[in-house]
Amino acid sequence: FLVREIWPEVRRRHPNLRLRLVGRGDQFIRHLIPSDAAGIEVTGPIEDALGEIVQADVVIAPLRIGSGTRLKIIEAWAASRAVIATPLAAEGLAARDGENIRLAPDAPSFAAAIGELLRDPALCQRLGTGGHAAFESRYSWNAAWKTLDLAAQLTTESGLNGYTERT
Repeated sequence: FLVREIWPEVRRRHPNLRLRLVGRGDQFIRHLIPSDAAGIEVTGPIEDALGEIVQADVVIAPLRIGSGTRLKIIEAWAASRAVIATPLAAEGLAARDGENIRLAPDAPSFAAAIGELLRDPALCQRLGTGGHAAFESRYSWNAAWKTLDLAAQLTTESGLNGYTERT
């Protein structure tokens, strides 16, 4: 989807742009990249994912299938990077289109969103700041501890002492 439908249009509009596919799983995707696809780099395993994310102008998550935790988006938010994702990629997260992420449901809108963010550094900054705020309030260790403290307080106040008996 990314290489065949999104990237050719992005590359046509931004011929010097590089697409970096970062991380493990490279052995599963290298064969999917056409030999004539320009500007695509597959890194394979890396030492510092956050360091790679910080270097990106825009982080993309063009998932169309899958499940599980969307850690790459959360990592990008932690690094205050602008994110473009399909609605499925952001499913279950505190994603707000135009506030902390740009949602793009199909290839034409995804390519357009990449171009939009590349042309508008202020929008990139705003989405990165919004994403970082979402990270701090929902996904950071401090947020997790506050949630656990609240749950413990509610449990204590209700007299449940951490468990309930079934009759």
